[in-house]
Amino acid sequence: STITPGGSTTFTVAYTPTIAGAFSFEIDIGSNDSDENPYDITVSGTAAQLGVALAFEDPEQATFPANRAVVLTVTFSEPVEAGSDLDEGRGFGDYTDVEVSRGSWRILEGGNGYSIFRIEVTAESYNPITVRVPERAAAATVANKLELWSVASNVINVAPDLETEHTSKLISDFIVERGTQIIGSRPDFRSLVLGDRAPNGFFRTEMVNGELQLGIETDLRRLSLSERWTGWARVGASHSEFGGDRLSFGTVQLGAHKEFWQHLWLGVIGEMDHAAQKNVEHGSAVQGTGLLLGGYGVWTDAPLNGFLEAQLSWGRSWNKINPYGVYEDNFDTTRWLAHLKYGADYKWDAWRLSPTLGIDYLNERQLSYVDTRGALISGQTISLGEFSFGTKLIHTTKLPTEGELQFSAGANGIFTFALSDEHLSDNFPIERYSLRTKLELGVALKGDGYDLSASLFNDGIGIGDFTSWSGTVGLNLEF
Repeated sequence: STITPGGSTTFTVAYTPTIAGAFSFEIDIGSNDSDENPYDITVSGTAAQLGVALAFEDPEQATFPANRAVVLTVTFSEPVEAGSDLDEGRGFGDYTDVEVSRGSWRILEGGNGYSIFRIEVTAESYNPITVRVPERAAAATVANKLELWSVASNVINVAPDLETEHTSKLISDFIVERGTQIIGSRPDFRSLVLGDRAPNGFFRTEMVNGELQLGIETDLRRLSLSERWTGWARVGASHSEFGGDRLSFGTVQLGAHKEFWQHLWLGVIGEMDHAAQKNVEHGSAVQGTGLLLGGYGVWTDAPLNGFLEAQLSWGRSWNKINPYGVYEDNFDTTRWLAHLKYGADYKWDAWRLSPTLGIDYLNERQLSYVDTRGALISGQTISLGEFSFGTKLIHTTKLPTEGELQFSAGANGIFTFALSDEHLSDNFPIERYSLRTKLELGVALKGDGYDLSASLFNDGIGIGDFTSWSGTVGLNLEF
């Protein structure tokens, strides 16, 4: 068209962007104007973008519970591509499309053509996490030609539910503390079965006319199978300190065994325990009563003076917890226990030396429950494994009347090879791969058809902030 000198005209420029975001271009208009040929026009603007917003699915939730998982919604301003275009980095759902500090995420609901996605975010630990959708995480096509890329979303901060975390830690500490006492209260099955009798081939030494003589002592009473059952009962109690926790523990054990094959005794055992833990600093308290039922066996190897004992038991416990001294809840656990010990007996006149190697493993599963606040306290599995090695020295004195009096002393090293420490308090004194010492003193009165014994133990030597004193009293009766 023609524009006269000093005149003007109006026209419209139609521009269809192919990608969202800022744009700028120039239009050059040719003319016969000597100083403005061509006439340059700069056009700039911003094409529409694909918006995205993060939010808690439950508006009242701003923390993650004990299972460390929370559900969020991801809302795009347009339906987005997903699934088929993942390899090209266009579709929402790739593992890089959501940034989670110290955690992971997964899609619960959403797909190609969706504008709202439900995602589950799981924290790695009880630490605050941040969640965001970075820019260009997804794309949408508008009017079959305009490609919109998503902008960066807002940032969601998810904090741990400290009260739920505190409760889970209290339960974990309590189960481990109680577990050390359950493992530590294993009966001496070898002594329960044989007492001080020779297991058909007892290696012994003695001095004769100034000369040291070696030999095998055989107890003729053991050459035939016994038709009698031996029943026994043990009662034990302990007081332990684990840092700021004070734990009182008591156990009652009942059992009976019989020799079924030469050198092999099998028996049944039932146990009941009660533990009560208090922490003055937190004002918290946990207590529980548990049962274990199972069997045990003792096998003797006469040529090697050795013996092998084993126990396998299952049970459960019923517990109460008061996290802050304000309200009380109940929780249950299931558990199983495995015990294995190998040792040897060496006798010299009135003395007997019994070195041993042992392994114990306790697995306890806390069942999930809803507390007084209405919060879910998720279940957790606590495992405790200990390897022990040591020896016991026993001296036997014949009484003027029929019977024997025994005094014993022992020491054991205890190596913790397994410990579920995910939920344990940060300052819990026992750690995985830690080593400690346990000392023992004992006395026993043995008569015709009965054994009465008592023992005192001191555990925790070598580990700061952990000490335990315990005692047991036992009675064996043949019937």
